[in-house]
Amino acid sequence: MSAFLLQENSATSSPLEEIFLSTSVGRLKMSLLHLLRPRTWARAQRLRKALSHYPLFAPPHSGNPAFLDFDAARENEGYLLEQRSNRIKALRDLLHVFDVELALEGPGLDAVSTWFPDHAALLVTGLRKNAVRQAFFRWRTPWVGRLRGHNVIFDLGLFFGECIIAKNPKCCWRGIVGAAPGKPPPPERDIGWTGIGLEGSHRDPYFDPFAYVYTTCSNIQSYASPFNGVPPSVEMQPGYLAHLVDVYGDTVRRPRRPE
Repeated sequence: MSAFLLQENSATSSPLEEIFLSTSVGRLKMSLLHLLRPRTWARAQRLRKALSHYPLFAPPHSGNPAFLDFDAARENEGYLLEQRSNRIKALRDLLHVFDVELALEGPGLDAVSTWFPDHAALLVTGLRKNAVRQAFFRWRTPWVGRLRGHNVIFDLGLFFGECIIAKNPKCCWRGIVGAAPGKPPPPERDIGWTGIGLEGSHRDPYFDPFAYVYTTCSNIQSYASPFNGVPPSVEMQPGYLAHLVDVYGDTVRRPRRPE
């Protein structure tokens, strides 16, 4: 189960501009990036346009379920389950802009997996910053403007989970409630999970696909910078997301191995 943000119309800023244009040094780096990685610049501009119209999720209550009362958390869980097809459609429509045909299995999954590492770093800037991270996990700051890409990251997490369920129907969505019925919710604090998970995977009995996708986007963003001198990670490989679906959706229990 989860809580989301009330819908609000706002254009998003260019992710690459937000990273570099805030300082004179940033403007110089931006010019260098344009020269060094013209394809990345083109992707960012194309994504910026697509994000400006991306639909926001509008649940009944804002806030991570760990900090909602029992009834509010349950209501948000029901809303999520009802809206799954609409959120996947929103993601499908965005991917059409990039000539990617989304599907939960087969070539459609492979196509999304190929698109993902080239665009994950461009959805929201500063994913490792605590304010940006908590905006995603606590759902108190609206996902608009510079944070609008959080909606896509969330939908990619939903897509990841739905792909696992398609591969292994024994898996299912399961929410977490922070407060017992009739009890007040606990005080809010920093948190690193959404309160929505998949249950039934042989790889992990309960895990959070949304947190997994957010962390992967954050890691790719760090590795993708041409200024950090860090070699590419396995997460930047085109087939990585599809590989994770195979691992977490495997219907046969196997010894745990590194991903």
